[in-house]
Amino acid sequence: LVDGGATGGKAADLFAEEGFMRSSGEASEFEKAQRYAWEAQEKSGDTSQHLQANPTAGAFYRKLEQEEAEKKRVERERQLREKYGGDDQKPMPAALRGMMVTESESYVEYDEAGLIKGAPRKAAKSKYAEDVLINNHTSVWGSWWSNFKWGYACCHSFVKNSYCTGEEGKEAWEAAERQRSGANLIEAPKEEKDDEEAIQKDQEGTTAKKRSREEMLNGISEAELDEYRRKRAAADDPMAKMLGKDELLS
Repeated sequence: LVDGGATGGKAADLFAEEGFMRSSGEASEFEKAQRYAWEAQEKSGDTSQHLQANPTAGAFYRKLEQEEAEKKRVERERQLREKYGGDDQKPMPAALRGMMVTESESYVEYDEAGLIKGAPRKAAKSKYAEDVLINNHTSVWGSWWSNFKWGYACCHSFVKNSYCTGEEGKEAWEAAERQRSGANLIEAPKEEKDDEEAIQKDQEGTTAKKRSREEMLNGISEAELDEYRRKRAAADDPMAKMLGKDELLS
């Protein structure tokens, strides 16, 4: 039921329930004014707004606040109409209307990553240019990594805008790396190793031929005596004269 006794005011919007006479007429407006006075006192501490002591001031400030709220509402509505359009907006074109999301009966399943199941996977594209070779390089920048630096795999260059030098650049980089780490000092050339081995053998042979002071004092050892017996040529040996000759006896 609607209060039909106050059809000319806002109180006509009130629904009649139990004790509806208490909320009809100006009773609801009186209650709102009383609540406004209490809230104003709590917010600002202004005790001058009192419904019984100073009803005119309370009604004035309440009306002023309602007008400001209405102005803000109208301004907000105007901004929304300018941004999104209103009743006077032009009708949407048919092509644009066809792009709208409409209801469909097609059944689609998605996986955990949010992609459609069974759909072909597309390679992700980067915002940077890919596979672009510059300055005669045969590989891209970043295809080689060494000593916490990126470079070109074709010439081992760390300079991004450098010109490719190919295999010569690799050899130069390896030589510089050996020089930096001292690896060339550790690895001796093969010729030097052969010379060192020959010198060592000569020294060992010379040392074996020399007799130490102790050996000279102690006399001839058994090993030296056996070696002398094997090497000496017997004077009564008839074949001793043929030693060192390649001619055959006739």
